[in-house]
Amino acid sequence: MDDQAETVLMNLITGAGLQGLGGVDWVRPLTEAPPGRPVALVRPLLGVRRAQILAYLAGYGLSCREDATNQDQTRLRNHIRHAALPLLAEINPQIVPTLARTAGILAAEAERTTSLDRNSLRALCLAADPTAGRIVLDVAKFRVLDLAAQRRTAPGRRPAWAGLAQYGFGARRAAHGTSAQATSAAGRTPSSPAGP
Repeated sequence: MDDQAETVLMNLITGAGLQGLGGVDWVRPLTEAPPGRPVALVRPLLGVRRAQILAYLAGYGLSCREDATNQDQTRLRNHIRHAALPLLAEINPQIVPTLARTAGILAAEAERTTSLDRNSLRALCLAADPTAGRIVLDVAKFRVLDLAAQRRTAPGRRPAWAGLAQYGFGARRAAHGTSAQATSAAGRTPSSPAGP
């Protein structure tokens, strides 16, 4: 749970959207997994406080291994752990569970929004040519979207573009938007929503 709270604060301080403020996923697929053999990274102790884990280990006479760099406060996560969270705990003694709960709420909102964004992207798609690495979007419809939807469905934005496998684009390529382009018949791109 402490890791979740630290991640939320790190992402807030460095700038993040819903997905980043949703913190660490409990389970996520490893992108490095061999083709055809999906592997999931599972974090079963994400909801447990660090102090509880240390107390459990001590109760059984077990030691833990801690990376020496965890004390280096020039690293942002460590500075948050050793300075920011204790200060915030003076204001809210339950700051760690509060941030973890907030992360869960925002992660669910991010998942919902991603689903809506993928639907918007499908509705915007006029044509797809995976061999040329090109997707043609309806710019007129794009400009009618609210600003948040424009930002989240703009070419190359994750995670909405991760759903482009149905158009023949590989998930990794689509997720990074490496060569996918969005153009209208006039050749304009939606990268500047208010522009011509």
